[in-house]
Amino acid sequence: MYPTKVVLPDGSSIVVRYHEPRKIIKLPLNLAELSEEEKKIRLEKRKPKQKVKIIDDLEDNYNAKNIALVTTGVRGCHPEPSQHVELNVQATRFEAKRFMEGMPQQRSD
Repeated sequence: MYPTKVVLPDGSSIVVRYHEPRKIIKLPLNLAELSEEEKKIRLEKRKPKQKVKIIDDLEDNYNAKNIALVTTGVRGCHPEPSQHVELNVQATRFEAKRFMEGMPQQRSD
């Protein structure tokens, strides 16, 4: 005989000896003894849950044609003062800021 936990319909549990090795046995709930409201709740729990549909509507309006780099500076990592970046009028502020953050800073020697 094996010690087995039996869960009663009211949620309480007891340990009994069972002829097969089982960890837990859950006794069924008698729906006839429940009120109408409790029956409704129990039946709703049995129905399959609706899957949540996640819509990824993150728009990336980045367009490489909107940002044109005229020159990048050939010597060293810092561009010459005469070299600059032209931004197309259609480029958004976010794109311009993101682009400028990637540019190396000029030295003020």
